[in-house]
Amino acid sequence: MIQFETDEERKLVDELQTRLQDITGNVKINYYEPQDIICLRFLRARDNNIDKAEDMIRRSIKWRTDKNIESYLNWKAPKVISESMHFRCTGMDNEGRPVIYLPIAKWKGRELVELGHKEDLIKFAYFMFESLANYVKEANAHQVGAIFGLEELTMWKIASIETMQVLYSCLQDLAHNYPECMKYIFVVNAPWIFSIAFSFIKPIMTARSMAKMQVFNSDKTKWIPALLEKMPKESVPYEYLENTEFLQESDSTLL
Repeated sequence: MIQFETDEERKLVDELQTRLQDITGNVKINYYEPQDIICLRFLRARDNNIDKAEDMIRRSIKWRTDKNIESYLNWKAPKVISESMHFRCTGMDNEGRPVIYLPIAKWKGRELVELGHKEDLIKFAYFMFESLANYVKEANAHQVGAIFGLEELTMWKIASIETMQVLYSCLQDLAHNYPECMKYIFVVNAPWIFSIAFSFIKPIMTARSMAKMQVFNSDKTKWIPALLEKMPKESVPYEYLENTEFLQESDSTLL
């Protein structure tokens, strides 16, 4: 659950809601959470600068309206997209937040861009963002835990300017319109080329978001225990629980 960290933060949220009264009576800031929580998200994303947070929210409301974003929760992806792009909620973490698994390196982004499905990929991103928001709403948890799987990441997949531009644009939309949606971020099975891709998207991320990220290579003895500190075994992607005998040997209580 997101909680106010200081009395000053609470006062800023109250002031921000007052500033937004001209629009929030007719337009919902976001459909899935209370207005004070949304304001708190945007404030933190702008380091408690209330002027910047207000501008960010107003831009986000316009974006949601112009794109009809709420409709994407019911969007049906073309078969070529649904067969290639997968993500899922694997369960809840130890504090009741949804855990979202995104095996992004297995996605066929470059192939789909080159086949002319750029707009469908952007729509898929909107669908995914709204799905994450709905998981939050249903769990009444305010945030999710995220696991990004980078197995199968290759240089060919990231060596496409157009594909990386689509990725950058979608991540910008996530950062600008769903701030502070993730409590923690695990990046697992990251090969050496991850640093190249990450340098491309790093400018989008705030220092607060960077602090939430832990990056691991393919050594399961490092990151499986880290996952199990945040969530029960049942919420770890089942693909990752094969060949984990080392956990039973080192600490049978983990499993």
